[in-house]
Parts: sequence; structure tokens; C-alpha cells
Amino acid sequence: ARAPGARHDVAGTRAALAEARAATRLLTIACSAQWLVLLIVAPPALRFLGGARAWPWLIGLALALHLLAAFALWRAHRRLRARSIAIVTVDDVVAALLFPPALWALPRRLTTAAVGDAFSSLAVRAALMPRRPPVGALRRQYAAARDGGAADEASALRALAAAVDVAPETLDRPPPRRDLTASSWCPACAGDFRAGIDRCAPCDCALWPYPARAASVDENRSGGALRIDPS
Repeated sequence: ARAPGARHDVAGTRAALAEARAATRLLTIACSAQWLVLLIVAPPALRFLGGARAWPWLIGLALALHLLAAFALWRAHRRLRARSIAIVTVDDVVAALLFPPALWALPRRLTTAAVGDAFSSLAVRAALMPRRPPVGALRRQYAAARDGGAADEASALRALAAAVDVAPETLDRPPPRRDLTASSWCPACAGDFRAGIDRCAPCDCALWPYPARAASVDENRSGGALRIDPS
């Protein structure tokens, strides 16, 4: 298993995604060209040239593109295997050669394999959607790591938060208390909870206690009311 810091490395995830996309670019182009021939070129060719004249050209073009896609698959497999990212099995190759639709699914599978086993889902989401960081999921996993005593995991998640422009200290900071009677809060959804509840059911997350509130007696002119200062 990889270290938590490596699993949550957003920059490493982006680099792995870029490498996988570059390795599968030719395969993606060849598969897209096959779809183009099947859906765009074939119908008008059969209509205006006739089946007797069009079929040999269409079959030859489809075969050429299929062989190009098979070569691109071998090329992508070789490039990714050199980095121990993903390996195409013999069954994949046989299925792709005998059944072209099986080949069309391989670019996505290879790209998924390039990051799925090496990086966390949080790092992948942050790399794919930099403008929408997974703050809720990040807080949930950080809370689970902190409550479970996984210091390395919690530290790696704080580094991931910094990488997606989320202040790491906000993962530990309680939200503004909306209910003065609340004694704890959910670190995932920031919801308030009163005494007697120790877990947020929707988030399936243990609650964290609010800091103790300072209480002082203000003997003012109106009659010495107890003033509680929510801090």
C-alpha cells in the first residue's frame, strides 16, 4: 500500500492523468474514427454509391481503423506498463480484436486504472474538478482519520486541503454556533447537535464537542442577569 501522502497527492494525480491521456490519445482517436465511419460516413455512402460499390470501401476503411486501434492499444499498454500504471490482459486484447465495441471502452479503462489503484478518490476529484474541491468528503475523511488516530492520514488530508485552496485549519475549526444550546458539531456537515447525541446519522460521522463557553455574571443596572459569552 502506498503512503497516505502519496495517495492524496493532487499534483501526482494530475501527472498520472496526463500520462494516461497522452498514452491513450491515439487509441481514442482511432476509436472515435470508427464511430465516425459507422454513424456518419456509412449511411450516405450506402445511399449514394450503392451497397455493391460502398461495402468494399467501408469494410476496408473499418478494418484499417480497427488495426490502427489495435496498434494504439499495444502502444498505450507498453507505455503505461513501463510505469507500472496499468496492464492490459490477454483477454482484453482478444476481445478487442474480435469485437470492436470492446476496444472502444479501453481508453477510459486505462485512464481509470492509471489513477484508481494509486491515488485516493479525493485526489482524483480534486484533480478533475479544481474549481469544485470535495470539501464535504474531505472533512468527513479527515474526521474519520483524526478520530481513528491515523495521524499520517490526517496530515496527508491537510496537505490535500492546502493543494485545493482550502485552509487546513478549517478542518479542525468549529463553525459559528447557530444554536446556543448545542454541545457538539458534525465535522463533515457542520451541523449543530445537543447533548445526548454523539453521531451524525446522515454523515455517519462522530461528533466533535464545542469549546467550553465562558460564563460571567454581569451585575448591571437592570437586575444582575447571567450573561453567557458564546466564544
